[in-house]
Amino acid sequence: MAKGNAYHDIGEGENSLISVIVPIYNVEKYLCACLNSILEQSYQNMEIILVDDGSTDGSAAICDRYAQQDKRIKVIHQKNGGLSFARNCGLKHRTGTFLAFVDSDDEIEPDFMLTAVNLLKKQNLDAVMVEASLINEDGIKVGSRFHVFDEYTVLPAQKVLEMIIADSVGSQVWKGVYRSFCWDGIEFPVGRFYEDIATTFKAYSKMMHSVGFLPKQMYRYRLRSGGISLSGKNQATKVYHIFLSQREQFLYGRDHCKQETVEICFTNTVSTASRVLLLLGNNTVAFRDAYLFIRKERKRILRSRCLKTKMKAKLLVMTMPYGSVVVKSIGRIVGHKYVE
Repeated sequence: MAKGNAYHDIGEGENSLISVIVPIYNVEKYLCACLNSILEQSYQNMEIILVDDGSTDGSAAICDRYAQQDKRIKVIHQKNGGLSFARNCGLKHRTGTFLAFVDSDDEIEPDFMLTAVNLLKKQNLDAVMVEASLINEDGIKVGSRFHVFDEYTVLPAQKVLEMIIADSVGSQVWKGVYRSFCWDGIEFPVGRFYEDIATTFKAYSKMMHSVGFLPKQMYRYRLRSGGISLSGKNQATKVYHIFLSQREQFLYGRDHCKQETVEICFTNTVSTASRVLLLLGNNTVAFRDAYLFIRKERKRILRSRCLKTKMKAKLLVMTMPYGSVVVKSIGRIVGHKYVE
């Protein structure tokens, strides 16, 4: 069978089922708006998997009420395990040919699913990426994000994978609609912030064809004070988790991507590792992980064409005894962005 026809035997009919995974935890204020935006899609053949991750507010009751009203909704109640744990549960229960993720405090435009599925089918794509509008807590648009191309663009999946690893395209899982098989065997890392960085690239590594970029704001991303992205709490832990994810991307890219992509990813990874050393004490697991990574990659640091000389010096000093203390005590030589 020709590569271009590789998907024709995997259950793709005129009205293919799409699985929509919605992880839920204490979002009763926004949940109805989220669910209504999914149920009102012009594309109706969906299984909507609501994973209630141990909510302590009225979210669980809302899920059950909606499930009684619409047979397309499946509700799973579980003990609280975090966003990754909830998404992983949804992945295990999906049965659709296509797959989408919607966070429970966000909303989607009415034609999101129909537009994406039509493109996936007609152009034999692996995934379709869209842009997002930013809404405030009252649902009012206040901005936009994730603009990549001015016109609809199709790129080989390998090219998009390299763009993700080079961080020129974000890893946010919810801005895409995928062929479900791309997520077979993939799990989000439980207990980590910014879990998409460690996960989405793995789905793209399984793709065989192309990815479409649709320059339309089809996803409505809500900015709220309690969200992970705006929260000032646990900043050191968040930086460490970003480092762990970037390290995974680097280790994969080293064997599967172009040298230019690997170099950019490596630069991002060691820069984040340096922030870990400056933010955390040397008796922590995070400090040890970042320190050992920098120390192991000293030769690559010296050869790097992306890292500036001052940054190379800073990183090498950090591998010496009390190196991070020295860097902080001499006036933060390289600049404040590494020690915020």
